[in-house]
Amino acid sequence: MSKKIKLNNKLSFHFFLISLLSLLTAFVGYYLVSDILANWVFESDKFCSYWESKSNDAIQHLQDYITLNHLSVEDVIINSEWHEQISDILLFIQPLQNNDLIKQDPDLCDEDIIQCADGTVHAVFYSPGYVYYAWWNIVGILFGFICFFSILIPYVFFTFRRIQDLYKQVAISISNDDYEIQISGNDEIAELGNEINALRQTLINATIQEASIRKMNYQLVASLSHDIRTPLTKLIGYLEVLRYAKTDSIAYLEKTYEKAMQLKSLIDQLFYQFSTSPLTNIDPFSQVNGYELFSQLLYEWCCDLQAEGYHIVQDAVPYGDYSIQIRPDDIYRIFDNIFSNIKKYADMKHPIKIQIYKNNHHVKLRFTNYKNFICAENSHKIGLMNIQSLMKENHGYTVINDDNEKFAIEIIFSLQIP
Repeated sequence: MSKKIKLNNKLSFHFFLISLLSLLTAFVGYYLVSDILANWVFESDKFCSYWESKSNDAIQHLQDYITLNHLSVEDVIINSEWHEQISDILLFIQPLQNNDLIKQDPDLCDEDIIQCADGTVHAVFYSPGYVYYAWWNIVGILFGFICFFSILIPYVFFTFRRIQDLYKQVAISISNDDYEIQISGNDEIAELGNEINALRQTLINATIQEASIRKMNYQLVASLSHDIRTPLTKLIGYLEVLRYAKTDSIAYLEKTYEKAMQLKSLIDQLFYQFSTSPLTNIDPFSQVNGYELFSQLLYEWCCDLQAEGYHIVQDAVPYGDYSIQIRPDDIYRIFDNIFSNIKKYADMKHPIKIQIYKNNHHVKLRFTNYKNFICAENSHKIGLMNIQSLMKENHGYTVINDDNEKFAIEIIFSLQIP
């Protein structure tokens, strides 16, 4: 979520301050050049000497022209040829001090007397300083523009560079999930970088969560597919007995129905996982008698293993009125996986050992068998993963001991203390 940027950190406010500083600097630069520096140049002794020399040369040139052409006072006054050559000279019949209209003009230099053929005229070299000041004013304006853009343009380029740096970092972060965008400052560009970082992290988390959900769904399908085979295999076996064997059909029908319901429960879990939220369709926990539950499950499975030629060495189930809180369907799946693995991977030449321990807080069942190395090499460990996952969901835990010859698995349940 974007946070509110303070006024003094906003990019527009920074740009306003920089523009204001640029304008102030431009004005100061213009004033220094067109006023202070111009006055210093035009009022300097060197410039005055230059102007006096130019004035004397112009007066002397006019005197030479009049002498050469034998011009009278009237000719000089009305003749315009010389004025086209020397336009900066003004002529007066009377002295300048007697002319009240122009004697105060600061652009007029000291007067000189010009000898004509029939008399004299008073000549003054006119200094058009406004022309020079105009040029200096243009120079001041240009200098002011230089000062203005010398501050504003670097700031604009700096801002563009930050935007370009942000673009490059975004391009890098697209291909590198561990890369974090870093933009200095507290303005909108830095905030944009932070927002892109947050968005990128959200996308990464969403991708990770999606991959995790996909993995969980895959594991669920693999787990349930694995567990469905056990009751389905038994169901087929019972149906074959009913089909071909002449025996008590009621008992086998009961077992067939039990396995069919177990199979339905597994299929329902798979259906609920992909049709609705799995958390709303999990079977509730039930508090069951531990002695009755373990006695029933061990009896059924041990009879099944013995019927197939396995030798079972089993401890007696501890008798008593102790309870465990579990989901019954999960416990059926746990035992199905344990005994299914025994049937697949145990060596029939050695007995299957089942040990049961109980104290005031826990009851532990340990299953030990020797390995059938030919079959064990083809195991995908799905059954073991199912057992560990289901035990964890039922507030228990699993301990596995696997060596070169033997395999042992322990499942530990917490007892409900009244």
